[in-house]
Amino acid sequence: MIINGNTKALLLLLVILVQVSSGSAQTLGGSSLFNFLRSPATPQLSALGGIHISSSGNDVGMAFNNPSLLRENLSGQVNFGFSSFAGIKQLQSFGSWYHQSSGTSFGAGLNYFSYGSLNSTDDAGNFLGEFKPRDMVLQVSAARQYSNRIHYGATLKF
Repeated sequence: MIINGNTKALLLLLVILVQVSSGSAQTLGGSSLFNFLRSPATPQLSALGGIHISSSGNDVGMAFNNPSLLRENLSGQVNFGFSSFAGIKQLQSFGSWYHQSSGTSFGAGLNYFSYGSLNSTDDAGNFLGEFKPRDMVLQVSAARQYSNRIHYGATLKF
């Protein structure tokens, strides 16, 4: 077989496409784990489409997903949220306080999901009973201000 310039270019293109293409496969339990961490924690965040970058305001619950939104003016506020849909219940709470001497805003929050009762079966489909799956995350956040326009924060989730 004679390999000319066009064939070499075609083979090179094929090799490059194989190298850069991403493979996909089935994963156990869906496409990823801990999807409950992506759910909006407050109604305002839901109204923004579930994703926000820097929508600062007077809702301390927005800092649950973005700790850099913790500000001194949010000190002493507590946010509670509850939603229920198709047997899935979500409870969310977040509060903050400002430590004057360190110039740091602190926050703590809880996000709890209950998925209701589900049937437990073996491989053959025999009913073994019911179980109640739940997810919960407890988090602690801190935020500071570097200049008039730069705010940064960090969150530890358990």
